[in-house]
Amino acid sequence: MIALAMDERAKVDALHDKALALDGQREGKPGARGEEGSQAL
Repeated sequence: MIALAMDERAKVDALHDKALALDGQREGKPGARGEEGSQAL
């Protein structure tokens, strides 16, 4: 798992889609992570 800072949710979604297209693997469902709230996806 990695952490990246992005200023738009659309960029997060695009990067996630590209990673999966390049045979990346999910580490759980997309969505909020931990106690950080919506800024940690």
